Amino acid sequence: NTTQPSKHKPHSTWQTTSYLLTAEIMGTGILALPKATARLGWALGIAAAMLFAAASVAAGLMLAHVRNAHCPHAASYADLAAELVGPSCGRATSLTISLTWLALLPYYLLACVDAAKLVASDQSTVCVSSLSAVFALCLVLPLQLRSFHELSLVSLASSLAVILGVALTVGSLSTSAAPNVVVAAPATTALWPRERDPLALFSALTSFIYAYQGHSMFLEMMREMREPRAFPKALVSANAVMSIAYVLTAATGYAQRGDEVAGFLPDSIPAGVARQVVGLLLAFHTAVAYLRTALPL
Repeated sequence: NTTQPSKHKPHSTWQTTSYLLTAEIMGTGILALPKATARLGWALGIAAAMLFAAASVAAGLMLAHVRNAHCPHAASYADLAAELVGPSCGRATSLTISLTWLALLPYYLLACVDAAKLVASDQSTVCVSSLSAVFALCLVLPLQLRSFHELSLVSLASSLAVILGVALTVGSLSTSAAPNVVVAAPATTALWPRERDPLALFSALTSFIYAYQGHSMFLEMMREMREPRAFPKALVSANAVMSIAYVLTAATGYAQRGDEVAGFLPDSIPAGVARQVVGLLLAFHTAVAYLRTALPL
């Protein structure tokens, strides 16, 4: 056993870990699921939401078992790789995971800008580089937090923000007039997907796969738990909430707009207060995602 005990004090319970998991996994990708369902059809779209939830839980449970049963001091994938394969594999794993997190940071900044564009009455006036710099400066102080436990409550708030944003989006779509939108006929919502191109079908499925990704930080979250063996409780509860939210969002968005549903659901909201509030909620959620990604990096 070459792995040293973690220096991080175990503060988190399985409940606070479930907040982190929900916030980490359930991001703005949920707003692309109605369009993915439109491409796949009702049966395959709803099945994908539930199938990949089960796959996400299964992968997380296997990872937790390996860590808790065989490498209880492992605090990262790099630790697992070093202990199970060798130091060289550990270093290579550390590099690849770190590069992944590093690449996500500018993505989250740009996602914050995209969310902020929903607030602007004239999106052409938004300067992407300047607004990205503003968001980066605003995150300097919160970036001084040094544990997932310290981010657990704000992560709960960010999850509630994205759920409220989805609810406002769906509510706005149900109450706004859309004379130029053609709702999908029953034939397009049956068992067979509208797309026939295998690559297009795979692209739609990846929207559901992406919606459940977040496993790269599971070990870092486990290292801060008082009882890491309780991680499966957090994992199952978080994925249960997410799968319900995903199915409801995909089904409601598709039912209201059919095949013409926007690829990013808030783009279907008419200009007004609801659109601006949704933009602010999504910007907050994405900023918290930036904090969680930067923390282990």
